[in-house]
Amino acid sequence: MKKYYIYVIIFLNTIVLGSLIKPINGDELNYIHILFEWDQEPDVLGYNLQVSTQQSFNNLILDIEEITTVYIDTNHFDWDDTYYWRVRPLLDCDGCDYGDWIETANFQIGETLFQNLEINLYDEDLLEDGYVAIGAFSPDMESVIIDKYGNEIWNDGGMQMQLNHINEYGNIYGFSINDYPFNTGMKANTDMDVIWSTMDPDDPVDSHIIKQIPNGNFMGFIRVEEMGPIPNDNYMTQYFQLIGYQANGVTPEFTWFGQMIVEWNEDHDIVWTWNPFDHFSMEDYDNYE
Repeated sequence: MKKYYIYVIIFLNTIVLGSLIKPINGDELNYIHILFEWDQEPDVLGYNLQVSTQQSFNNLILDIEEITTVYIDTNHFDWDDTYYWRVRPLLDCDGCDYGDWIETANFQIGETLFQNLEINLYDEDLLEDGYVAIGAFSPDMESVIIDKYGNEIWNDGGMQMQLNHINEYGNIYGFSINDYPFNTGMKANTDMDVIWSTMDPDDPVDSHIIKQIPNGNFMGFIRVEEMGPIPNDNYMTQYFQLIGYQANGVTPEFTWFGQMIVEWNEDHDIVWTWNPFDHFSMEDYDNYE
């Protein structure tokens, strides 16, 4: 008796639905120049991007058509507000204009840091286009980026960071007291997500500079100390002697400090140092008066 077998092959069609990528739904941003990004849809001519301060989209502050999946707006957003955004495809077919909305998302923009910033613009024609980055340490440690009119367009989002370098890709380097001392030398993106930071709890990095060098490693300063003499010809010499110091220019009795240049690799290992006490004599000093 012959046996017959029937094989049933089931083909599963996967439907890939587009989505909104950036800003992430529910995100709180620390800048007012906004990058919008969404997934590509098949067989479309372009996209319609709409943004509103109301979930109903009754009052649109932005309503544009874009042929790519990325759009940057620098004019329509402000601090301390909530925005809703959505995207739909512009279809390539007779009798139709737009497809369904891909998705709807919202984001917030945080508060400005420099609320009372005043600038003097003497001659706008002599001023180059661009932005000014400010890394402040007093009265509060904070950083902002402003345009030439003094409008704050980015801040550190409460990271308490003294910005000291921005590379060509927009990565931000600086010194933060947030989770001290582990972020004293750090690299972050514009959203203030930490990409790299020093990890030594015993040696915080100096606030003046932290940079990434061409080989991918990082370079900055660490404070180093050695005992040294108190000069015998300084205007303060007699005061040191009155409180018990020799202050004779020879006896190592007072803490001198310098800045050691340090190179770290991406794994946070120190691969090279330059200690000023190994290269300079304590006899070489500026005798301030």
